[in-house]
Amino acid sequence: GRIWIATMGQGLLKLEGGKEIWVNKTSGLANLNVNCVAQDRSGNVWFGLNGSGFQRYRDDRFVYFNNIPLLSSDGIFSFSQDKEGRIWVGTLSEGAGIWDGKEMKTVGGIHGRVNTILNTRDGKTWLGTHDGLFQYSGGSAVLRKLSDSLKTGVRSLFEDSKGNIWVGCGGAGLFRLTGNEIKYFDQNEG
Repeated sequence: GRIWIATMGQGLLKLEGGKEIWVNKTSGLANLNVNCVAQDRSGNVWFGLNGSGFQRYRDDRFVYFNNIPLLSSDGIFSFSQDKEGRIWVGTLSEGAGIWDGKEMKTVGGIHGRVNTILNTRDGKTWLGTHDGLFQYSGGSAVLRKLSDSLKTGVRSLFEDSKGNIWVGCGGAGLFRLTGNEIKYFDQNEG
């Protein structure tokens, strides 16, 4: 197997076959500040770069995507692949987009930093931002209220084997979404 580790300032560290291999500009990486790494179902590895688009790694070659309006100068913070094979891209300050391999479609209803994106087995798309949790529906993202009292950003999303959505919030605990039911877990609950 192969493990990719993103760094800020040193590029990528690839762990493969018991060896540590640094990947940098000489290797084809466009920017040494890498925010995120994700692998799609076809085995392509996607790298979100700080301030300069993203790259795809396939067949030992990098392809650089930076001449895309949504990504003109923004950092990429998250990726996810949906059932149609499209790549969802979360940015530092410009919201999110959907890359179909040829063009980027902006996701309406969402602005600012997108920390995490989850495409679930049932075809739903969830976006975690500094403003909260959004669900994509009908061409735009809609804020999903987790709590009346908590105003916090979403840092991580995970779907478990039962289809529950787990929502990790910065300093504010954890939520579990089961259908329309929302359960909150604080530090006292583990």
